[in-house]
Amino acid sequence: MANVGLGSAVQNKATSLKNAFAKDRRFQTIGLIANGSYGFTMRVQIKDPTLPGLENIVVKHINGARGSRTNLAAERKHLEALQDNLHIVRLINIPDNPLSGRVDRRDWIILEWLEYGELRSFITKSRIMIGRGVRLPNRLLWRFFTCLVRCCIAMAWPDSGEEVQRDVELSGIVHGDLHQGNILLGEPPQDDEHGFTPILKLIDFGGTEQYPPSEDADNQNVYDIGQIMLGVINLNRGRDSTADEPFYTWNGRRYRTEATALIPTPTGVDHALCTAVCACMSENASARPSLNALLRVGLRGLKQTPEVYGDAPEEQDDFILLTWRAIINDAPTDDDGDLTDDWSTSAPSTGAPSVGGTPVRPADTPSSRRPSTVRPADAPPSRRPSIPSPSVRHPMVRPPTEPPESSVGSPPSRRPSTRLPGTSERELPLNRRLFPSSKASSTGRPKRRPSEDSTGTRWE
Repeated sequence: MANVGLGSAVQNKATSLKNAFAKDRRFQTIGLIANGSYGFTMRVQIKDPTLPGLENIVVKHINGARGSRTNLAAERKHLEALQDNLHIVRLINIPDNPLSGRVDRRDWIILEWLEYGELRSFITKSRIMIGRGVRLPNRLLWRFFTCLVRCCIAMAWPDSGEEVQRDVELSGIVHGDLHQGNILLGEPPQDDEHGFTPILKLIDFGGTEQYPPSEDADNQNVYDIGQIMLGVINLNRGRDSTADEPFYTWNGRRYRTEATALIPTPTGVDHALCTAVCACMSENASARPSLNALLRVGLRGLKQTPEVYGDAPEEQDDFILLTWRAIINDAPTDDDGDLTDDWSTSAPSTGAPSVGGTPVRPADTPSSRRPSTVRPADAPPSRRPSIPSPSVRHPMVRPPTEPPESSVGSPPSRRPSTRLPGTSERELPLNRRLFPSSKASSTGRPKRRPSEDSTGTRWE
């Protein structure tokens, strides 16, 4: 294995893992996913018919840095306590584990593979795909919001099955690094809250702290929900607004919010969702809603049918399903520098990197609770793909119509339509309709050799 972008210590540890798995025919090392401040993650494929449904795993290993073993021990402890929750990454226990007895048990954990990568990457690809001034479907946004609320309910009441417990004391758990890079997308469970949208799962508990039970821990996690959702709604284009008075109304009272980009409500975005996000990011911490209140809002939002949004094509179940899969699989990777001011809710993590399918750059600087609003002076310019007019690309990216009134309330009695919207471009493959030829896609990029992983590391 050539030393490409890895220190010798990490290189040796990665090679030791690869050699350990090579001794067992049930496993094949695919490659390195990412290398961070405290450790690295590696994808391993399983070829064992006695383990149905388990085709890939992620091995997370410390890199030997000071504090890395303590960090991993904390992550293992918190994950063990949170394993009964759907929106928390799962620990995996493999029978006859080839690492046992070969690699120090304190130095690694095995996690589920979440194939669709980071929420941060999804947002970047979405911004490139749909261009300027258009956003993700409201019914997708509501499901992302509810997933994040479920994540925080799991931390507040670890044994609750992600349901609010009125008579049970709060755990006091604060994730400590809850941002877009630590939220991964997975295959949709076939349940009422997902179905046609990916599940969001929380990872990286190395910096998680548990405080005496109080509303303060709950409050910080709620703020993080708002900060992540602001980036999802606005596709990380910026947090500032021209509004002179960034106020929102919650339960009949007016409060100031840090989610100024949502004041006034952006065209085409559900006002009720924006209000909930503004409430999560209230300047007055005591005015932020409880997880119970946010879950009620989220569940009402999940009931909204396409008819609530004018039966818009982009709000249909099957269209949303095709769209997010196309974003993940087919979107160009070159960003448009004119579409963002480089503000992001994805602060660099000081823990080990993502366990999903999208590579993460090493995190060399401490995490910050407040994202930067300044583009680094030495940031390389981004190549701008050719973006045709919205009407040419796809019905989803047509200029939005007048925004609907707040959609949280009693939904219409009609069942949501599952038809493919009829358009003049319907006969084209979805990836061609969403991603027409552009400079970014036509020039092409060198393909990795099969023996290289996502970071270019060779494994021969």
